Amino acid sequence: MAGDGQARPALRLVGPASIDRYIDEAIELPGGGALNMAYHWRSAGHPVTLLSRVALDHATPFDRFVTEHGIAVTDGWHAAGHPCSIDIRITDDRQPAMDGFVEGVLGEFRPDPAEVDAIVDGTPTHFVLVDVVDAALHAIAADRPADASRARWTGDFLSFRHMTGERFSATMAHLELGIVGWPGDPDDDAVADLAARAADLGRTLVVTFGSKGILAVDARGTDRVDRWFDVDARQVTGTTIGCGDAFAAAALSTWFRTGDLTAAVDAGRRLGADATEWVRPLPDAAYAASR
Repeated sequence: MAGDGQARPALRLVGPASIDRYIDEAIELPGGGALNMAYHWRSAGHPVTLLSRVALDHATPFDRFVTEHGIAVTDGWHAAGHPCSIDIRITDDRQPAMDGFVEGVLGEFRPDPAEVDAIVDGTPTHFVLVDVVDAALHAIAADRPADASRARWTGDFLSFRHMTGERFSATMAHLELGIVGWPGDPDDDAVADLAARAADLGRTLVVTFGSKGILAVDARGTDRVDRWFDVDARQVTGTTIGCGDAFAAAALSTWFRTGDLTAAVDAGRRLGADATEWVRPLPDAAYAASR
């Protein structure tokens, strides 16, 4: 995601940094949705701070990664305990099969007072909404003064399978934009329900359906506007493992700078398509300092 010469705003990310264990190759690399997005934002020229936890005894690859790419972390970055990790196998059709998720130190993620101050200070902040991060978001929102201006918060619902419609609405109430990667079809009844819930709150929702297309629901004005975006399906020469993170990073980079939903989706689908050329979630060069 190359920059265009314009100054980029500082951004913050709250979410997982996990060890990606490629079982068939016996390779371990730093990963996790928040770490991957941080890389893309830095590549576009944004100053980025990542709020996450990595196990102190397994921190070296992560420390090398954030140092190499200029990603800032908080004082709470290192934590005692087991590492967060996930097992990955690449199937014959170049799709990732992920299982064996271990929450590790991420399960104890509770933003400290300095991190909370950073999250509510008005700097655009994106939450990768695994369960523990969703819980932290609600806890922070509950403690904010009722008359405080709404922070620029966005989120992607990686753990949507664990959410009810009511919980989705409760979380979306704190976000200006949400992203859902839907595993089914665009005409699923649940998709219409999510769109209606976001619109009732006056929020913006982007639902991606892989190569089938993208639905954008914009309810910022008096009238709800829905738009469908086709996706130019590419032959997958790498894998699809990094497409969602790439889409979200590029879309939000544009959204935070312009507020233009169409431009944001266009940017997201371009980088998401590029990610099909990478074997890992990021280009191979991203991991040079971490091996």
